[in-house]
Amino acid sequence: MKYVGDVLEPEFTNAGITRIIKRDYFGDPAARQELFAVNARWGIPEGLQSHLVTVVRGQFVLEGHIPRGVVRDLLQWPGRLPVERLLLYQDQMGEPQRYAAWAFRGPVREYDATTPIATTLEALARGDSGAQRVFQSSGILASAVLVAGLLDGINPCAFGVLLFLIAFLFAIRKVRRDVLLVGGTFIATLYLAYFLIGVGLLSAITVPGAPHLAGRAGAYLVILLGALTLLGSLFPRFTLRRGMSVSSWDRIRDLIQKATIPSAAGAGFLVGLCTLPCSGGIYVATLGLLATQTTYIKGLGYIALYNLANVIPLLAILAGFGNRAASVRLAQWERASSRTTKGIFGLIEILVGLAVLTWIP
Repeated sequence: MKYVGDVLEPEFTNAGITRIIKRDYFGDPAARQELFAVNARWGIPEGLQSHLVTVVRGQFVLEGHIPRGVVRDLLQWPGRLPVERLLLYQDQMGEPQRYAAWAFRGPVREYDATTPIATTLEALARGDSGAQRVFQSSGILASAVLVAGLLDGINPCAFGVLLFLIAFLFAIRKVRRDVLLVGGTFIATLYLAYFLIGVGLLSAITVPGAPHLAGRAGAYLVILLGALTLLGSLFPRFTLRRGMSVSSWDRIRDLIQKATIPSAAGAGFLVGLCTLPCSGGIYVATLGLLATQTTYIKGLGYIALYNLANVIPLLAILAGFGNRAASVRLAQWERASSRTTKGIFGLIEILVGLAVLTWIP
């Protein structure tokens, strides 16, 4: 990595530190476990964990790309630091404008990149509260993931397929118990497909070592898709097809019309794969956010949480409209208001993208 070779190693050498051990925790499972153990032993919160971690003399941790002058002054500090332990955090590449500091007690504080490390250390030692608090707790992140999953869950693609499934089951005289069982199987396999897609995308985002860039790209993507969807809703001649292809829908419809649990499982899995163009913008933006805010392993838990929220609207439809008359009325409403619902979904995507951009460091 360029920052390691151009900044850290020369400054370590100038400070007389010759024993440097490098680990690749992305590609080496043993190194990854070692990093997890360090985070647990030091008690480093998720919001202060970066893709680049440097532990020095067992006294301070550098998370991310700390300004070079700050690194130099810290490495050449005479004697012991005025705080027992120190963590510096800055996860943007290039020329950082600010960095965060934490003494493993009290709030995390943010300083200009030009602030001398001596000033930062004095403020931390005094417990000065004048600087800006920047730590984003895992609770806030979990809430954001839940909201994004719920918003993604109201996408018209999965709604339409589930309503078609319920209406068809009632049309062939299936009892309510069978409707709930087959519909529940459909939703469970849709969850599985979407979860596996998220795992793959998160791996692609985090491995290159620049997660904030991928996060911003995802946010801009969802804003673009939302704007195009909104335009398509307002101006019908503006054609943008984000739903599943005709061939995919034909295959899914054939599976649904078999009205069995295995066929419902196959339909749910196909819908999960095929509706990514329809609603995947919010998913990609959320995964980009996770890549900048948490580790890959913990990100898997957030993906599971996201997809649980994602299927809640479908479960609500299945439970609330599990009778023939209600399902027919809802299916008719869905077809009649498709332009409006797509416009609302496009607006939601724009708002989610803007929110992610404000969150990513």
